[in-house]
Amino acid sequence: MAIVNITGALAGNQFEPSIAVNTLNPNIMCVVAVDTSTGATLTGFYRSIDGGSTWSTTVLPQPVGYAGAEAPTIDYTFPQTFIITVHLFNGINDGTIASYTSFDDGATWQPPVIVQPGYGTIVHNDEPFIAVDRSPGSPYRGHAYVGYTPLATTSSAIFTQRSTTQGITWEPPDRLSNPRGIHDRAAIAVGFSGQVYAGYIITGPASPSALLRISYDGGSLINHRLKDRQRSSHPLYRRLHPCLYPITHFEYRPI
Repeated sequence: MAIVNITGALAGNQFEPSIAVNTLNPNIMCVVAVDTSTGATLTGFYRSIDGGSTWSTTVLPQPVGYAGAEAPTIDYTFPQTFIITVHLFNGINDGTIASYTSFDDGATWQPPVIVQPGYGTIVHNDEPFIAVDRSPGSPYRGHAYVGYTPLATTSSAIFTQRSTTQGITWEPPDRLSNPRGIHDRAAIAVGFSGQVYAGYIITGPASPSALLRISYDGGSLINHRLKDRQRSSHPLYRRLHPCLYPITHFEYRPI
């Protein structure tokens, strides 16, 4: 297949791309990236209906009250749904997580939804990562999950939120990590049976490490509490998390 420059004709810069493909119709491909072609830092959206040979390009509408956007990610679920999450901001202020949903293969988009608002420099949510359940063996098919990091000066944690309406509404957040330490780069994947895998890193104050939490009930906030299965005998666990609090519906595994 020939290499296609999706944004070659655009002004400005495009970076931090994320791609998703319609599993039922691989000709439908959707890409998002940070896009400065209009001057401001916004969310570029690029769509192909011929398997990537040609692309249309546009910029998603910005919610009122936010000057810029970055760190977009996109995922797909059946039959024609694409969901985007993005970090909105006003300079160093108001770091907010928002989502966009399309039910027609990216041809049109629902108005942006605020997943988790930020406030000034005190609450700054950053680095969203979305995953949508499209597993044929999952009872939670269609559920969407976003992980992100509320940044702070001396510590940061990993949060996730779930949507059972394909991004139209979002449930309250769960904190997956210890509130102590500097946690970063939440990433989520969904397993064949609907398991939700949430990975992230801790960069301090102890030695840098990669961590993983797993939910076996679709990340539910209302189902039974899973038995905490922390690997407390692991020396890495003892060193990094002597005071880790149990977190509902997710087990803990150092990597």
